[in-house]
Amino acid sequence: MILITGGLGFIGLHTARAFLDAGESVVLTRYRSARVPDFLQDEVGKRVFIEPVDLNSPYLIMDAIRKHKPTAICDLFVPRRGTLPPGEDYRVKMEGFLHVLEAARLNDITRISHASSVAVYGSIDEGPYREDMPLPMTSRSETEAFKKAEEVLGNYYAGESGMDIVFLRIGNIYGPLYQRENRTNTRMIKAAMTSTPVRSPTSCGISLPDRRSSQP
Repeated sequence: MILITGGLGFIGLHTARAFLDAGESVVLTRYRSARVPDFLQDEVGKRVFIEPVDLNSPYLIMDAIRKHKPTAICDLFVPRRGTLPPGEDYRVKMEGFLHVLEAARLNDITRISHASSVAVYGSIDEGPYREDMPLPMTSRSETEAFKKAEEVLGNYYAGESGMDIVFLRIGNIYGPLYQRENRTNTRMIKAAMTSTPVRSPTSCGISLPDRRSSQP
């Protein structure tokens, strides 16, 4: 049994499907989202269990763990970017991560995968990037700052507690169920499907060929 925080988010839902395909059962925590796509519906109550959990509370995540007794946690929860003022954003992200770590430690769960991001490389001017390369202290974005901080603090916690904590430097995401259009690849795919121009972040128009009039 694997517990996935943020389990009804875009990444969480597809991660749940991948675990099911690998033969695991999953517990998905949810906060505001309640969508359950068709590719999980038949497993709800069988190998998929959904628990309402607010990670602001250390007790709710503890209750979910004690109820389902997962062997590992995939921590994918993150507040939607730009929805909280800076102080509250800091508190929710850092305390939420701590609540997951402490709940796992107190219930003898030693394996945690925590969502980081390729954004940690944002202040490095040239690639190729390597996972073992030193990261600069400067940050160009909210995500870069928080994810680097979580990796540093999480690795310290792992060393002190003996837990195995892995940080997932997730790249650009897109595909079915992704609801935001802030990523270039998502906009380009939509433009190709609708034969409409797409604009880059610098507002340079890029006209895509009209497939309806193209010759075979």
